Amino acid sequence: MAELTGGRGVDVFFDNVGAQEGSDDIRDLTRCVGWNGRYLVVGFAGGGIPRIALNRTILRSISFVGVAYGASAIVDPASNQKLFLQLFELYREGKVTPHIGHRFALEQTADAIRILSSRRALGKVIINTTG
Repeated sequence: MAELTGGRGVDVFFDNVGAQEGSDDIRDLTRCVGWNGRYLVVGFAGGGIPRIALNRTILRSISFVGVAYGASAIVDPASNQKLFLQLFELYREGKVTPHIGHRFALEQTADAIRILSSRRALGKVIINTTG
């Protein structure tokens, strides 16, 4: 990550995986976050729930933020709609580019589901419905 950011680290780290099953170690992940960065805790798809030593927050002045997207969409739907509109505008402007890890034809949908269920998807899994 250091080479991609000129050695400064990322401003925001979006973590929906957490620690690997049977582990609670995310020290390598926190090393990716730059000074005054934010580490967004979104989920635990890896199976393990990490523990965070609070000294990690001091070393780079990192903030850890829990993101409960589903609950926030229910509690404040107007803000949720506004955020989606902002996100799609960023996409249209080319400022946000989702990583597409796999593309499948419609008849390969079972293969796409296997990639997802085996947790081998890196980025978006696209199923092309138009041929």
